[in-house]
Amino acid sequence: MIAAMMETSPYLTAFPFALLLAAIVSCVVVFFIVRSYSMKHKPVDYPLDQYTKLNLHEKEDIFTGSHVTRRTIDRDRKR
Repeated sequence: MIAAMMETSPYLTAFPFALLLAAIVSCVVVFFIVRSYSMKHKPVDYPLDQYTKLNLHEKEDIFTGSHVTRRTIDRDRKR
């Protein structure tokens, strides 16, 4: 019965090929997404000790400010 339906409908005949094509395309897309994320998380190999120099002579802390939010809570609410 299924063979008879596949012979009469061109859509059902093309369904296995479309399914295979969709699986191949989705695998390629997943491959490129995984590859792009793996490239972003590689550590940078840079010899900091060889090319940098830092000497701190003074320590100065500067207070830049603060922000306080206040809210009044009404205790005499009627329920």
